[in-house]
Amino acid sequence: MKQMSVSAVIPAYNAESTIVETLDSILAQTIPVSEIIVVDDVSPDLTVAVIQRWQADHPNAPLILIEQSENTGPAGARNTGIERATGKWIAFLDSDDAWLPEKLAIQLAAVEENPGVTLVCGRTVPLDAEDCGEWDVGSGKWREFSLKDFVSHNPVATSTVLMRRNVLLDLGGFDLQFCGPEDYDLWLRTISKHTSLELDLPLSRYRSTVGSLSMDERKFLPQVLRVLTKAFGEGGALNAHPEYRRRSYAEQYSSASWMAYNRGANRIALRYLLMSWLYDVRCLHKEQEDPLLRLKLLVRYLLRHKPDVAVSKWGI
Repeated sequence: MKQMSVSAVIPAYNAESTIVETLDSILAQTIPVSEIIVVDDVSPDLTVAVIQRWQADHPNAPLILIEQSENTGPAGARNTGIERATGKWIAFLDSDDAWLPEKLAIQLAAVEENPGVTLVCGRTVPLDAEDCGEWDVGSGKWREFSLKDFVSHNPVATSTVLMRRNVLLDLGGFDLQFCGPEDYDLWLRTISKHTSLELDLPLSRYRSTVGSLSMDERKFLPQVLRVLTKAFGEGGALNAHPEYRRRSYAEQYSSASWMAYNRGANRIALRYLLMSWLYDVRCLHKEQEDPLLRLKLLVRYLLRHKPDVAVSKWGI
């Protein structure tokens, strides 16, 4: 396999308890990275000290620690890492996630097989998962993304993304006006112009964080609606596909409904569920296996049932 330069970029904020596992997973790769760029986003905890200790324990690791002078959020921290990177490819990794050992080997094999590709991503598994599926480097288990794949949700897990640095720079990186779905916005802009692949293999492990932004509709919904406004607006990635607009908004309101329900806000959950129907009564992405899912949720909301467990995905 042809050697390709890869820069790992990690935005870090309050990651003192997770960053070591994250960094260890990079060193465990069967194909080494050219550099590991950690951008600390003014963490008030001991994140920087933990990273420095790890660096002292691994003197040969190609680690570059950047301490920002002001907090810019994950979008700004990632952009800082992209600008500092020297690798041809950028591999993103969040500071509470971890790569599986053959992650880069699998992706670079896919790039070698598809030389015109710009972005390669894959599946994720929980950090406590025992079975990660079969590993088959260069197996050809991939499919090319289309914009339609992004109408209902963001199918790309950032910690699995390998992307060309020059394209990231040409696109302007992550849009700083968004906090939470900034990755959704970037992938939309990427897919609309460049060939991107999804591998049907697990590439990284993720950690579910209670109270995270993506699980709180009060913070996340306004942000993701702004992403859609941009995408469907003039010059946006979805501007040429107005037929997707109502479906996109219906999907986001249905997800927000489930988030509200899981934090005990039944009235808000009911309102968002009804709004999703107003936008589109047809079967949504989450209803493909159960067409009656929204109806079941409506009954549950009206009966004021309490959620069995707080999760970010739909369930009954």
